[in-house]
Amino acid sequence: MTIQILPPNVAAQIAAGEVVERPASVVKELVENALDADATQISVAIEQGGTKLIRVQDNGAGIPADQVVTAFSRHATSKLRTADDLQNIATLGFRGEALPSIAAVSQLTCVSCTADAQAAVQYRIRFGNPEQPPRPAGAANGTSLTVEDLFGNQPARLKFLRTKPTEAAHVQRVVARYAMAYPHVRFAYANDGNETFRTNGTGKLQETILSIMGHDVASKMLPVLLDADDVNVSGYVGNTDLHRSNRNDISVTVNGRWIQDSNLAYAIEQGYSNSLPMGRRPIAVIHLVVPAETVDVNAHPTKQEVRFRHESKIFAAVQRAVREALSSHGTIHQAVSRPFGPAGQRNYRRPAPDNARFDQELSIRQPADKQNQRARPMPDRGNPRPSTGRPESERRSPRQPEDPLVTTDLQAGQNLRNTILELRLIGQAQRTFILADGPNGLYVLDQHAAHERVIFDRVFRQRTGQPADSQKLMLPERTTLDEFQHETLVQHLELIEQQGFSLQHLSDLTWQINALPLPLTAPHCPKPEHALQQLLDEFAAEQIITSPQQAIAATIACHSATRAGDALSVAEMQAILDQLADTPEPHHCPHGRPTIVQIPTLRLEQEFRRR
Repeated sequence: MTIQILPPNVAAQIAAGEVVERPASVVKELVENALDADATQISVAIEQGGTKLIRVQDNGAGIPADQVVTAFSRHATSKLRTADDLQNIATLGFRGEALPSIAAVSQLTCVSCTADAQAAVQYRIRFGNPEQPPRPAGAANGTSLTVEDLFGNQPARLKFLRTKPTEAAHVQRVVARYAMAYPHVRFAYANDGNETFRTNGTGKLQETILSIMGHDVASKMLPVLLDADDVNVSGYVGNTDLHRSNRNDISVTVNGRWIQDSNLAYAIEQGYSNSLPMGRRPIAVIHLVVPAETVDVNAHPTKQEVRFRHESKIFAAVQRAVREALSSHGTIHQAVSRPFGPAGQRNYRRPAPDNARFDQELSIRQPADKQNQRARPMPDRGNPRPSTGRPESERRSPRQPEDPLVTTDLQAGQNLRNTILELRLIGQAQRTFILADGPNGLYVLDQHAAHERVIFDRVFRQRTGQPADSQKLMLPERTTLDEFQHETLVQHLELIEQQGFSLQHLSDLTWQINALPLPLTAPHCPKPEHALQQLLDEFAAEQIITSPQQAIAATIACHSATRAGDALSVAEMQAILDQLADTPEPHHCPHGRPTIVQIPTLRLEQEFRRR
């Protein structure tokens, strides 16, 4: 087979295939060019998902008339001069491939005017071939690029596009991401003649989020700010009542460039420390600023992915920034009316009350007559695994996949840790909830979730190398595991023993328990053999969505915390309040359920028709 040079038009279409994947790719490249031109106003309009028309207009520096033809030549750029410049890229575009690639697969019209020009210049290209030489035109300073009949010369490419609404949604996503990355720039986006959003360009990110996502989201976003060790993290994250079923609302920019990075998205989720319901994802707008020489922006044809020289440091900084934002600015849940129907009804069943106590965990001396305790019923060992062994009232409430965005009305600026210190204990309700009076309303704590958070932090945050508190059994007990439990135990034996278990393998599936973690020796906890079995079942389920260390800490906390149905003394309830205030993240238990809910005074007054 003879080797030959491809014709220019074929080479151009191949290059376009790498850069122009769909209409949103065109919009991304043109918006980035506008931002590189120092535009302060950018408007984007599309028709029929961007296949019929894409128009991006800006008020930037413009293209000089004598350079318009060159701008549409391959590898023509004003951003680079030498290969060394690749090590310190400070612009969004730099390779000179976007304009010729777009022109190769569309009918493109460019109208541009510089500040010192007497008139604008118009240049038209049809599927890579100039229709006419540049000619004068009337237009304001800046550039307007109109892309029509996208992929008109490549009908096969059109077949691979999604529906028009789906493509339009991808375009809107690009424009919204860059509007949030550059809040000082005024953006407008219109689809089929209907304006979808318009930002004010004041430079305030929360106002931009308001313009794009609406008040319900913007009012529940918490500020993020961390500046340490050549990594600056800023932006906003949603509070823990604000979440989606996917990662579409996690936006990350690096040095002003919107990127798609699953590791950074995961770092953001890790910052929530399991305070979101299972399967839910946060809403976040995170801006990273790092030295240009530490990031490779030339790692992907569409520049949507980058490589970091110190990825672990970036990951840790993002995780820490999100965690500190939630801890410092996290707000208190407020009670709101929620629809309950067959699809969303929560099956709540509270166990029968008993006289459970937990003096070991709260260090409260109990009267002798309160020590009688009925053993907690064991779950059916024949249930499909993994089994949690929890009463239904304390299991995570599963969200239906089709659930809409879940929100609650929150009082801005109210921090839970500060508020707990001001609460005045009232008492216990239904042997399940702790009631307290405080600023602006009535506060209701879920006694199990709150106590579970206290124990989790105590277990998980123990210093490395420090032995966990454990209690030796007067008479060692034997337990026979099933194969699944045995496999889990063998795999994580060292970690489990670090948490206070002392175990000895006797034969086959039989183990001997010599000691338990101190929290699991509380009177209301199950017998040692049952405790180990339940822990292994629960641990197997937990580690699917979190780290093994967090999973075992959450499992121990759940099984040793006071439960719904336990009657508590005033001292016990006050101890839960005091210790919850000392936890770094008091808003949720380790499984994502809220620890406390506020019923605002106004809501109470309205219910009693005082207002």
